[in-house]
Amino acid sequence: TVSSPKKSIITNPGEDFAILKSHTSSDPKLLEITHLEAIRLCDFLYVCNPSGYVGASTLLEIGFAISLGKKIYCMKGIEDPTISHFVNSIVPPNKVKNIYVETK
Repeated sequence: TVSSPKKSIITNPGEDFAILKSHTSSDPKLLEITHLEAIRLCDFLYVCNPSGYVGASTLLEIGFAISLGKKIYCMKGIEDPTISHFVNSIVPPNKVKNIYVETK
């Protein structure tokens, strides 16, 4: 189950901070707190980065997951040489649950 963000459409394309139709607020700080709370409650963090790029907010979320001892999986490798060492596996979305269960 994806906890955050919920599947939705972007209501402000081209802006620096994406607001989804499913969001209950447009306040970036409140939305990030919601994402962090979802990470605190999750079994693992899956980073959907189809081009390999991760921005500052995602790096914050990865750091938070690291601090909580959560496993981190990514769609593509992360270029940052430090952060990449904390990624447990590069795995497509449809395989992440199986990888998590196998390595639990």
